[in-house]
Amino acid sequence: MQFEALLERKREEFRKERFCAGIVSAMVANTSMARGEDSKVWSALDFVPEWNKEEEMAIPKTDDEMIASMIRFFGTGPGMPN
Repeated sequence: MQFEALLERKREEFRKERFCAGIVSAMVANTSMARGEDSKVWSALDFVPEWNKEEEMAIPKTDDEMIASMIRFFGTGPGMPN
């Protein structure tokens, strides 16, 4: 159980690092002089596809959904080691 929690925190840390790299990558791709007028506009979320899922982006409706969403985002919460 603790190993799975540690592994999930590590995966979430990796996704956050990819998001930070995605911010820079999207900025470079969107401001490139070689970019055509009809080229795709990149977003940092394009580099973290699992965060781009519609169900994860939905606004939580209940307190339990809000807590679960915060636990997924921050990687800590009730019942998890700090």
